[in-house]
Amino acid sequence: MVSHAYSNRDTFIKEFYFWSSLLFVLLRILTMMLSASAVHDEANKIMSTMYEIPTKFWCLELKRLNEIIVHDLVAFSGKSFFFLTRRLIFAMAGTIVVYELVLIDQVEDKDVVTDFCTSRNV
Repeated sequence: MVSHAYSNRDTFIKEFYFWSSLLFVLLRILTMMLSASAVHDEANKIMSTMYEIPTKFWCLELKRLNEIIVHDLVAFSGKSFFFLTRRLIFAMAGTIVVYELVLIDQVEDKDVVTDFCTSRNV
């Protein structure tokens, strides 16, 4: 997909197909990451619901579940190097946006030389 970004697309259909497929892939990645981060959010909802259960109904299984949810981070992880939470996703998105803004700020409005054979270095 990235290698086709620099190729010449001569018709409107090819241009439209490229941008729509790129948008589709990016949306799929975003929805997958947000749905995977929802595991952490749902675990926190379970924890708050468990505190509403009266103590006379607590059993060994509820106690174990409570200890797991309170003491462990319930989320998808990458070999325990990072945990996929909504906070991490927004931090990554913010980093990408800042990087793009810095790149845009550094690019000056100069004429881009496309034919290096005719240009002269003086």
